[in-house]
Amino acid sequence: MNEDLLHKWLNNELNDTERQAFVKSDAFAAYGKIAKEASALRGAEFDADTAFAAIKAKRHATNPGKVVRMPALGTLLKIAAVLVVALGTFFYLNNGDDTYSTDLAETLEVRLPDTSEVRLNAGSELAYDAKNWANVRELKLSGEAYFKVAKGKKFTVHTQAGAVSVLGTQFNVRERNGHFEVVCYEGLVQVDHKGEQIKLSAGQGFRALVGDASVALTQTESGPSWIQKESSFESWPLAQVLAELERQYDISVATENVDPQARFSGSFTHTDLDLALKSIAAPFNLTYTQSQGKVRLYAQSNP
Repeated sequence: MNEDLLHKWLNNELNDTERQAFVKSDAFAAYGKIAKEASALRGAEFDADTAFAAIKAKRHATNPGKVVRMPALGTLLKIAAVLVVALGTFFYLNNGDDTYSTDLAETLEVRLPDTSEVRLNAGSELAYDAKNWANVRELKLSGEAYFKVAKGKKFTVHTQAGAVSVLGTQFNVRERNGHFEVVCYEGLVQVDHKGEQIKLSAGQGFRALVGDASVALTQTESGPSWIQKESSFESWPLAQVLAELERQYDISVATENVDPQARFSGSFTHTDLDLALKSIAAPFNLTYTQSQGKVRLYAQSNP
């Protein structure tokens, strides 16, 4: 393949005769695929003429007494591979996002650049733009977290179900599969949920469960119970309570003849699985068995 012809093609300088000849060549399909993939990349400004000249000069300078030509396709493939790796690394290092996540049966404490503190509950994820934090205090949350916010600019937590904004306070956000709950423990927070804005002061909460109307909550505790290794619920669907049990103990729960929408009000400990199961089963007159990380929960009339 003539390198001048390839150079013209890359710069869209082929005339009709040259373009027809190039399209019929064996290497056109490979070149076309590389060009298509490369067109999706974005990076620093790149001077094709300068780069092409530099590559040719480097090849000649390596051994001025003898020119060894590599096949044009092989050379282009190597260059494309280097560009993909280099640009991929550039975007990864410059996206500005810090992400933290917890596995099942795990919690994590995160200290933000402004000294605000976040504690992630099990099976949760938090992300924010660390480089722009001084200008925009915004985070994305999936799961549940407790926030102690340092005073400063507006601080906003975004979830799929809604957003919570504060200036400096302590609050807990729980968002699981569209079920959304916010409780304020200190200061004042604003909840944005489906076009509605709700202001909560210390001791107040807001909950919107899938399929239910939103309700106001009253909180007398100084912080969320899960910080003290206990999960608490007020009229939550049993299916969501069992899902939280699975997250806290890294187990799987199967139910038989159990209404997943039955409402549970109560709590369970994170330190004793047998006691936790009794706390959930007793109000519904259920029986359970457990073995090797698997729990079976069923009505007592079942064998």
